[in-house]
Amino acid sequence: MEISALMKTVTLISDWTLQDPYIAMFKGHLLSYIPDIQIIDITHTLKASDITQAAFIMRYSYHAFPKNTLHVSLSDWLRSSTYPIVCAEHDTHYFLAKDNGIFSLMFNRDEMPLAWSRPVHVDKETLQTREPALFDQKIRELIEMIELFFSGKMNTLCPAYSSFKIAFPCHPLASMSGNTLTGSIIYIDSAFNAVTNIPVSLFIEKMENRPFEARVRNKNLKTTLYYPTYHETDEIYLRGNPLGYLEIAFNESPIATLADLHVGEDTLEIMLI
Repeated sequence: MEISALMKTVTLISDWTLQDPYIAMFKGHLLSYIPDIQIIDITHTLKASDITQAAFIMRYSYHAFPKNTLHVSLSDWLRSSTYPIVCAEHDTHYFLAKDNGIFSLMFNRDEMPLAWSRPVHVDKETLQTREPALFDQKIRELIEMIELFFSGKMNTLCPAYSSFKIAFPCHPLASMSGNTLTGSIIYIDSAFNAVTNIPVSLFIEKMENRPFEARVRNKNLKTTLYYPTYHETDEIYLRGNPLGYLEIAFNESPIATLADLHVGEDTLEIMLI
């Protein structure tokens, strides 16, 4: 693993919000110990302790970044205090998080990645001289793992890890039964569009450009329109988003609020007509 000579890029995702100074303080610590690191925020507004959302966003956003980027999840950090810190490799990208179930939600059982856990003892000479940390012990251990990663020593100093905690999604996978494609709302974005777990590729494959009616179960919301991306229309429609999934959109209007849509509670049904 020759990482140290490459650009040191880290992405961050968390449920810490930006109202408090903690994310900025965490990034300040990283810059203090790794001055040439590049830190990119993905989001810090996840629902508290919702590792399903964190896994979804990490899984389908990482490919936008250069190879050998380190993607760090701070989601559900406090509640997961007993879980080990693990770094996993997939598709020449690296994912660092507590093994609170997030890895099992990100990867299929048959593609669980190579991974390493934090060693019980870290030789302080391997790391930068550090001042007293303002965070808890687990945060200090996380920063140590990031240092080990960018030093290129992680796969030699950290033991291999394979005993991933298995978590089960809070919603079923998208599926086709008869003439109906069914999925769940799994994310509400900042524009209040309702993102589903139905891949655009699955929708196109099953609908085959035939007429359809999409409706949210037990809600007064229907549409027969689909566009691959943003479209000027005064009607509710389905569209593909940059993550490759269907979302329910209504131009310049907060459709999730207007239709009272909720993550993990509402189901989208798309029927051939």
